Amino acid sequence: MDGSPASGELRAFEVFLQTGSTTPLGHVGSLLAKSGPEAWRLARETYGRRDNAVRLWVVGREEVHSAASDSRRLLEGKSRMPYRLPAFPQERRRRRAGVHRDARPAPAPVSAPAMTAALPAEPAAHTGGLWPAVIDDLFLHAHRLAGRTVDYTELEEALAVGSIAQEDLAHARTLLGLIGYDDAAADAHFFDRPAQLWQPTALTASARDGRAWSVARGLIVSAGVTALVSCACDALDDTPVGHATRTALEAVADEQRLHLEHWATRAARYAGRARTGEPAAVLATAVQDAGDFFGTPALTVLTEAGTEPAADGTALPAIPADVLTERFHRLLHSAELPPSFLPGLPQQPSGRVTGEAFPDLADVLGELRTVRAQYPQGAFQ
Repeated sequence: MDGSPASGELRAFEVFLQTGSTTPLGHVGSLLAKSGPEAWRLARETYGRRDNAVRLWVVGREEVHSAASDSRRLLEGKSRMPYRLPAFPQERRRRRAGVHRDARPAPAPVSAPAMTAALPAEPAAHTGGLWPAVIDDLFLHAHRLAGRTVDYTELEEALAVGSIAQEDLAHARTLLGLIGYDDAAADAHFFDRPAQLWQPTALTASARDGRAWSVARGLIVSAGVTALVSCACDALDDTPVGHATRTALEAVADEQRLHLEHWATRAARYAGRARTGEPAAVLATAVQDAGDFFGTPALTVLTEAGTEPAADGTALPAIPADVLTERFHRLLHSAELPPSFLPGLPQQPSGRVTGEAFPDLADVLGELRTVRAQYPQGAFQ
């Protein structure tokens, strides 16, 4: 409490009072006085007669520091790091679910009994059937990330990676909904399919792990998904269904761009260190494993109880593979990656293969079913 009067002029003082030992000190009002001691006495008479008053402060208004007149706008602005906020995962999931369920067109419901065999894919110049395959990559990448969140010593990085994993899972579900799956069919699609009905790239099916692999997978998956989704947005028409689909896809593309920025920042950190040989080698191997990212899928449609959901891409546009590859490279160049960390996919991608070609995938699918079995019904919807 500042006590010496500087002059006989009245000054404005702000009064802060604490009532009870467990409550915080709070602002209760203002008053005019000639000095600090006089302000404190006036405050005691005005505000200090309350029960349980344990602390009383007066502060000259000229000593209170605040932002300029736009402080309210700054305080109300959206956090640049929303994953730091309390209950962020639950609120983000509910908000996204509400937006996407309202925005996407209502597809024909698909029942979810056991899967039956899928048909081999015919060679095609376009990637209509690529959507289910990319969804497989997105889902598996999210599962790998979720298992790594406890490995980071930096709390901020652990929270960011956990947030990306949750968003990737939500994006996989959103895209699956846009090609015709209801909640029950989506649950069966992710948790009940045998390995031979999956068609991921070797990059996401592999059990290779570590921070360098997380960055490499993150770069390629986020850039690949952003390329596919943003090209689809460009190709959609202006019908009500096209507009609703575009709205949902744009939300996915915006968040995937943020993921790409995150992984590009981590790659730049690796490049700034003296020993960058191992991460660069990991990225080179990851590019080889992802050479079929935009390749022709191994399966056409997943047949469930004789019903073919729109999993062949009819609800979402087919995009030529060379267009996707060009958009992929443009996205990575715009991320300003160091040259040694700039992955490039082949202009003519190889065709995808089914999941039984990857021994590690069976273990991953077993983990997924174990996790699902330990949660209540509907927890993953």
